[in-house]
Amino acid sequence: MWHGWLVHPLREKDVRAYLEVREILELKALGLARPRLVRSDLETMLEGNPLPKAGQPARLDNHVHQYLVDKSQNRYLRDFFRQYIARYYTMLFDYAAPEASVVAEMARQHRQILRALIRRDWPRARKSLSDHIRSQGAVLTRLLSVSKEGV
Repeated sequence: MWHGWLVHPLREKDVRAYLEVREILELKALGLARPRLVRSDLETMLEGNPLPKAGQPARLDNHVHQYLVDKSQNRYLRDFFRQYIARYYTMLFDYAAPEASVVAEMARQHRQILRALIRRDWPRARKSLSDHIRSQGAVLTRLLSVSKEGV
């Protein structure tokens, strides 16, 4: 009899399926959060995603995602993003995107989302958030192809 852990292999189709669900749920969170967004909070997060300066590493502040979920005041959305699977993918995205160019691009995407939220341009905020989440699929696909080469 065998005892121990069996880890489900990470597959591109699983990543794509997770991102699809994440996009739907974060867009729902954005819609629910709209009346509770605080301009000063958004501006602070915008400052946490500065434009990169020559010779300095890019900085990324990911708080906007959890902020929208929290401001949605929907416990089911909060529970989904607190589950181990969502935390697993979040850690995986962070691991997969250490390059300065990827960090700078993600910070730029966050800036687009946050500027739209500050202006209360809801269609632009939705599109920017959606584009940002979808772009993470390419980062993970690259990671998966590199890990297959290393095997």
